Amino acid sequence: MTRARVLLAARITGHIAWWIFIVATLFAGGITWLGLDDEGVFSGPSTGWTAYTPLTDATVGIANFTGPAPYEWWTEPEVFSAVAFAIVIIAAVTEAVAVRRVVPAIVTVVAPVVALGILIVVTPGVVDSWQLGTMTTMGAVLLAVAVREFWARRH
Repeated sequence: MTRARVLLAARITGHIAWWIFIVATLFAGGITWLGLDDEGVFSGPSTGWTAYTPLTDATVGIANFTGPAPYEWWTEPEVFSAVAFAIVIIAAVTEAVAVRRVVPAIVTVVAPVVALGILIVVTPGVVDSWQLGTMTTMGAVLLAVAVREFWARRH
């Protein structure tokens, strides 16, 4: 595969993965897959199950001892967000290697990481003392998108 084809494939893959990342992140309520908030993908879903529930209304013969439904991690938007971001980074590194210029290569990898940092800061629950308004959060998300998209489209 020629360098130009690798560069084109990396850019296309990066663009697709970027928008999957953004949409999945919005559906997940922010960057929850890093475990920085109280409801990340690593903590599992809240099932409402407790270790002991008295069965005073039922006889022992008809008590149902089934547990909660199994946790299907592949249906969580956090998983799509994390995987898509990993693909964005892999595509950025591939593109950086194919470009063969130091400064553009560094910025190509750093731009999505900066966008991730912005999204982490505005994720509810990450910074306890902050209560960001809707417009501030939307502006930060748009800034994160603009940081990556500006660089991805400028060269």
